[in-house]
Amino acid sequence: MYINEQYHDLPLLETKEYRFISRDGQLISKQEQILKEHLIDVYLNDHLTMKLVCLPQYLTELVLGRLLTERIIDSISDIEQIYICEYGKRAKVYLNRTSKTLPQNTENNLFIEITPTCCTGNHILNDYFVSGQTPKTVPSINWKPDWIFQMADAFADGMPLHSTTFATHSCLLARNGQILFSCEDIGRHNA
Repeated sequence: MYINEQYHDLPLLETKEYRFISRDGQLISKQEQILKEHLIDVYLNDHLTMKLVCLPQYLTELVLGRLLTERIIDSISDIEQIYICEYGKRAKVYLNRTSKTLPQNTENNLFIEITPTCCTGNHILNDYFVSGQTPKTVPSINWKPDWIFQMADAFADGMPLHSTTFATHSCLLARNGQILFSCEDIGRHNA
């Protein structure tokens, strides 16, 4: 798989001023940093397939993860190339020729949905990819209770954006008690 990411260091926060009336009736102005919502269009073999509301970071990981969880791809080997434009507004994913094929590009059978930052009601966005095959059995994972508490402590210590805005969901990827990767986003399904 070839990865072509053109975006770099897009701002995650912006400073906004707001005014409010305090309990004693005083008009107060304050500035705070808030998360910068981002919208990315995802094209699959040049067909607009979905629009994701997210933070402008880890966009390749987000797009590939969404394609996997939506069962549009079965593994990374299904991808020939992924391109993310310099503003992070467009992702173009090209499947290998042996991968699943998209339906014809007509208004009646190409399903496009904007995925909001909240949950999507547990529905499949691209149901024309569903094969009806029984899901694969997930192998057992050996784990220790200490590992769970270590990850809970990591969450309690806070993530950088959450510490600043209190407006993110966080996710940890760990193996054998070691945290390998952490991520935050405005939507828990994105993280």
